[in-house]
Amino acid sequence: VTGPQMASQLRKLVEALNKGEIPSIKSVTESFNDEVISRVLQKYQKQCTRLLLPMDEAALKKAHIAFETEAFQTFMNEKFGTKTDTTKLKDRIQDVHVWLVDKNRLASKEKCEVLHMNCGDTMESLQLMSLPSMKRFDNLF
Repeated sequence: VTGPQMASQLRKLVEALNKGEIPSIKSVTESFNDEVISRVLQKYQKQCTRLLLPMDEAALKKAHIAFETEAFQTFMNEKFGTKTDTTKLKDRIQDVHVWLVDKNRLASKEKCEVLHMNCGDTMESLQLMSLPSMKRFDNLF
């Protein structure tokens, strides 16, 4: 290989690296860790969907903290690299948590509406009842 050929090959290699056509160690590591994040997030979502809603907000927060802690522990055990940023996982878990809180509020609202309607129906039926007169009551007892 001559000097100009070597320079040409290096130029092509640098251009390919700059365009991202040749995977670097960083891109391979990020790809692997993205897959770990995806699996951890799927497990977190599955745990959240198993919760019986509506539930008390304190209990929901406690469940979220337990699921989040487990997710981060799993990620830290399975990730590749020592200096791995957990921001992406944290942001995605937060998105799912916000969705879960909204879903819990909606389920609570729907349950309250059903109870309110039942209460209204009961009150209507009670108003239609006729009470015995005092004279009739005294005669019976």
